[in-house]
Amino acid sequence: MAVLLSELIKETRNMDIVLLAGKEGLNKNVTWAHMVETEEASTFLFGKEIVFTTGLGLNENFHLIDLIKCIHKKESVGIVVNTGPFVDHVDDECLRYCDEHSLPLFTVPWRIQLAQIMKKFCFYITKPDQKDFEIAGAFKNALHFPEQQELYVVPLSNRGFSSNVCYAVTVLGYEIHDTDTPDYHSFVTRMRAYLQYKYPQTAIFDNEGEIVLVTAGVTEEELREITENLRLKTREILGKLPFDMGVGRLTKSIRCLYKSYNQARAIIRLSRKNVLNGKYFYSDLGLYRLLIGIEDRDVINDYLDKTIMPILRYDKEAGSNLTETLSCYLKNNGSVKDTSEELFVHRNTTNYKINKIEELIGEDLSLLENRTQFSLAFALYDMFGGG
Repeated sequence: MAVLLSELIKETRNMDIVLLAGKEGLNKNVTWAHMVETEEASTFLFGKEIVFTTGLGLNENFHLIDLIKCIHKKESVGIVVNTGPFVDHVDDECLRYCDEHSLPLFTVPWRIQLAQIMKKFCFYITKPDQKDFEIAGAFKNALHFPEQQELYVVPLSNRGFSSNVCYAVTVLGYEIHDTDTPDYHSFVTRMRAYLQYKYPQTAIFDNEGEIVLVTAGVTEEELREITENLRLKTREILGKLPFDMGVGRLTKSIRCLYKSYNQARAIIRLSRKNVLNGKYFYSDLGLYRLLIGIEDRDVINDYLDKTIMPILRYDKEAGSNLTETLSCYLKNNGSVKDTSEELFVHRNTTNYKINKIEELIGEDLSLLENRTQFSLAFALYDMFGGG
């Protein structure tokens, strides 16, 4: 929840709030309004608040300039001084400090009740939260209950998301143990602020431990730009913390959004198996694009049972590594020489293992057709596993 300070001031322009200094800081985001009268009270600030004061706690040892420095140190975004019996004016030292540090300083006359201004500020600060909550809920319905269009088509249209433009889903995943932590919510909030400022037709939200970005009305080129910037911004925020990202294909309408979401999640699963070589865009995945669309797990399991599962079971029982040998052999286009060199074994060892594999599967691996079948089986196993 955050609103530009300049927007808050516009909403209260009829309440005689006057900007005296620090106008360069009006483009900062405000997360809350807080009353601060003493140095001790300033310790409760977390940053990005707009501070209100009447000067009640000022004395000969603690002046207005001291209060201003305290709230600036706590990274507040501005201060509103209620001029009257405790502060009759704001001196030049305060004005200079606020100008130098781009800390907006406002005054409001004593006849205006600060409580009314704070109430308005808090209302407008939380208003975007309600909007984001409604948008996230509607998009979640589109992802999980696509056939119930009444749950998302009209609500999203009312929020500016047309039902008949292209959509794509990006999923971000990183290791988190508790989505209720301040760090997690801070990450989502920062990503939302960044994306909605730069790309208004986007929505980002938490979905059971995943971070989901929905992009509307863009071309594939624009989608690549957005997701690459998202990747760079995520790396900037998370630092060295590893994360995975998957980008589903552009859909024809919002009614197909769930397909893009499922594709993005499948890409993350593959990424965690280290089989995509850093690719995260659906249209870059080659053969895996076809496999992602397979939904009948019985068909997949039957195919695996007739190809690589006998080898996997043998390895488990015998403590051997025939699966590794076969995978390397297929990757090297059936070359025993290249397979042996990559695995650092003698050619006779490789030949022995290939013969043992052919005995288990009852197929001749020198034939391209058979090698293609088993390459496909490994790709399916990477995606879905066995069973």
